[in-house]
This record gives sequence, C-alpha cells and structure tokens, in this order.
Amino acid sequence: MKILPSSLRERKRYLAFEVTSTGEVNRRELIDELWAAARSLIGDVGTSQCDLWLLDFDGRFGILRCARDKTATARAVLAIIDRVGKIRVGIAVLGTSGTIKSATEKFIQRGSIPKDTVKIDRVQIMGGISGTIKRIHGNEIDLIPDDDNIVKRSNVNLVGVTVFDLEELVKQRANDIPDGI
Repeated sequence: MKILPSSLRERKRYLAFEVTSTGEVNRRELIDELWAAARSLIGDVGTSQCDLWLLDFDGRFGILRCARDKTATARAVLAIIDRVGKIRVGIAVLGTSGTIKSATEKFIQRGSIPKDTVKIDRVQIMGGISGTIKRIHGNEIDLIPDDDNIVKRSNVNLVGVTVFDLEELVKQRANDIPDGI
C-alpha cells in the first residue's frame, strides 16, 4: 500500500494542555476518561470524526491530536473531564498548533515549575493557613489547604488566591498589629 502524499492527507491540530489535579494522574486512566467523555458528548460517529489521540502526557502537561476542523470539539471534550479515576482534575488547554514541535515549544514550559508540589508555610501571611501549591499561573495560585475543614466548608478541593489577595492580606495584618510590638 502506498503512502498518501502530504497534500492529500487530512490536516491535524495539536492541543497542548495542562492537568491540575489533587493526586497523580495515570496516562492510561486519562485516555479512558478522554474516550468516555468524547463518546458521551459527541457520540461514536463524532468521536471518530474528531480523531482524538493522546500523543504525550507526563502527569501534568500533554499534547492531544485532533482533526483540523474539530479543535473546538476537542476543547469541549477536555473541558468536561472533571475526574480521572477517583482523582478530581481540571484540564486547561494552553494552545493549539499545527505541529507537535511548535505546540511543545510555545505552550509547554518544561522545568519552569517543578512537577512535584512545593510545601510552603504561610503562617505569617495568611493567618495560619498553609498548603501545598498545585499550580502557579501568572498572578494566580491554586493550593490545597492543609486544614481539611477549609476544604469541607467550601466543597472544593483547590483554593484559588491571587498575588493581589496576598497583598491585601498583608496590608490588613499590618493594620491589625499595634505599634511597638
């Protein structure tokens, strides 16, 4: 069988995405959840037309291949995934590209933030609240609080704060402390 020339092949797009999770996400389970979400959202025929294929996933960043005219559908499929196995996840599409190389270079900054979470103590800044950072994106910080009561009261697994929230908190704490102490 002859290989089709590149001018006759179907065009592909590559979606770079980031997974924010409360635990370690397995590649096989992500693939299963991706297919289940696609079948439930667009059906079997739509799933085959979308031509989804997970090319790369390292536990945090990944590249998903799809048909050129189905990028919006592929984004929707990624958006409806909220669990992988028993782990709650959030998937954010970082960008779309025509080649794997450009998707990796433009959107996936390997090594910018360590894959492992960093334990930080913010007792002085946030009035006793400490947690594990799961993601830093610009001025936004997603963290898992060490205090389980915060998670239970808010009914979410991640708490989002911004740099501006931290600045306001520092100003409030400075006003609360009497002079001379």
